[in-house]
Amino acid sequence: MGGFRPARLAAALALAGVLAGCASERAVRTAGTRDRAFELFEKGLTREAAGQYSDAIRYFTQAIELNQRPAFYFKAGSAYQQLGEPGRALYFYDKALELAPDYNLASSRRELALLEMKGEEFKLRSAPRDSGNELAMAAESGTSARSLPRVESAFEASQGSNRARDAIFPELRISEGERTEDLKDTAANAASQGRWADAARAWGRVVRTEPDSLESRLGHAKALLRAGRTKSALDEYETASRIDPQSPDVFIQWGNALAESGDLYMAEVRFRDALEVDPVNARAYNNLGSTYIARGFPEEAINFLGQAIELDPDFAPAYLNKALALQKTEAPVSDIISSLESYIGNDGERQIEAEAWLIRLRRGDGS
Repeated sequence: MGGFRPARLAAALALAGVLAGCASERAVRTAGTRDRAFELFEKGLTREAAGQYSDAIRYFTQAIELNQRPAFYFKAGSAYQQLGEPGRALYFYDKALELAPDYNLASSRRELALLEMKGEEFKLRSAPRDSGNELAMAAESGTSARSLPRVESAFEASQGSNRARDAIFPELRISEGERTEDLKDTAANAASQGRWADAARAWGRVVRTEPDSLESRLGHAKALLRAGRTKSALDEYETASRIDPQSPDVFIQWGNALAESGDLYMAEVRFRDALEVDPVNARAYNNLGSTYIARGFPEEAINFLGQAIELDPDFAPAYLNKALALQKTEAPVSDIISSLESYIGNDGERQIEAEAWLIRLRRGDGS
């Protein structure tokens, strides 16, 4: 039998080049479609925040046509629920759960939609009408809580309501002679001792005097999150993003809080927001990779983590996350060892655990 002829070899190489070119074009088109979907999704989020739910739905469904992500379906369902259409909301929640069965927030919202469809009314606990509690009065009158302004998450509303709330809650006012800087020190000391509820109260009083301070908003959000008040913390991060929509750190912290609360899909959106503002942010790429590991997509995670390392070769967490992702793809042990060595060499915080894992790998019993 003769060898492979040069003419055939040339033809094969030419064909391979054509196929590679087609694959490259497809990759570019796919990336463009994905970016366009996220652009539409962001427009939907803006409309939803402004109470323009019909417009929000239009953008969310356009995003879904381009890229079927659980978060896209979830937000479409949420907008329909805000419009008082639980039947349509249920459809989108079901689609989100088909794609991501562990999407707990979609599951809980789905249960609410089912109850609303059955005609069950939800009322907040009654309170004396002279208490000044707007939400309590809404419960008495039968007004939906959704129709009221969410003061914690609306930067503009928070500034306009300070005087009224001072009258209702005098203990929240900063007393005469008490300085904002003193309260910041109090908050910092409480946080250092793990007294997060006290830290949240102190930061809350600071925020009332500095409603447009990004530092105060982020400090308050972190304390609220650590104190277990996740919903209030997420609202505070939303407010911070309105104060400075060009701060990647706001979106990264917001994404971290979402991931910590279990909403990995919206966390991904926020990390992408950070990259939209700062395309060379290694932390955002690292955290994006981490969410993909948690969701069971280690191959995609490795790509994001590689970009984080390329942007900042000294960023230790990316090496540890890459080792974790490589382990889940059954990559060669030598690759995992290399990532761990880089993590240790860059003074990663979890040195002892990394070194123990490295020893097991070298012994052949720690993959």
